[in-house]
Amino acid sequence: MSTEHRVDELKNEIIEMGAVKLDAQGEYCGEFSHLVAPQYADGVNWFVKDLTCITSYDVYNADELSVVVFQLAEWIGNLPARMITWSRTDKRQLTKECLVKRIPTNRLPKDWLDIQPLFPPLMGLDREAVSLGDAADWFGYHDPNGHDHHALSDARATASLLSKLINGTLAEQPGAAEVRKRLGVESVADKRAATANQLRFLSAKLKAQEVLGLG
Repeated sequence: MSTEHRVDELKNEIIEMGAVKLDAQGEYCGEFSHLVAPQYADGVNWFVKDLTCITSYDVYNADELSVVVFQLAEWIGNLPARMITWSRTDKRQLTKECLVKRIPTNRLPKDWLDIQPLFPPLMGLDREAVSLGDAADWFGYHDPNGHDHHALSDARATASLLSKLINGTLAEQPGAAEVRKRLGVESVADKRAATANQLRFLSAKLKAQEVLGLG
C-alpha cells in the first residue's frame, strides 16, 4: 500500500495528547499535555472544534506528532509501564497515524489496557460500554478546570476512576441518579442488589490489580 493511499485513509489527525501517570498503588505522579499540529489536514475541522473548543489557531504553532510522541516517551521514562485507556480508540488512532507518518513508537509501552469494559457491571448496567462522562458522574469525579473531550481532562477522569478501583475506594455517588435517568435505567435500591454491587467492586478491584501486576 502506498503512502498516498494510507494518507487517504487517515480521515482525522491527533491534535492533542494528554496523559496522567500513576504509580503501582494508583497514586498520582504527574501529567503530560501537548497540542499537536496536523500534518495533512488544513487546520481543525468544525466538528472537532465544536467538540473540543480547540481551534486551528491553537494548533498552528504546535509541534507535529513525531515530536510529541518523542516527548511522551521521554516523560514516561524507561521503567515498566502500561498505557491505560477508556475504549480502544486511542490505541487504534495512534497506531494508524504513526504508521502513516512513519513515526517510530518502539519507545512507547507495548502493553495497553482498555478499562471501559470493567465499568458497566460495576454500575449494574446491562451493556458493553458506558461513556467516560457517565462513569465519572456515577462515581463522583469532577474536574473544575477541565473540558469535556480534551485529552488531559479525559486522562484525569480515567486515572481517577482507575486509582479508586485499585485502592478500593470506588463507590456510587449521588450523580448516579442523574446518569440512570439519562440512560433510562431503574434505581438499584434493595439490599440484595447492594450486596451484589459490593461483590462486583471487589471482583473488579482484584481484576484491576491482576492485569496491572499489583497482586
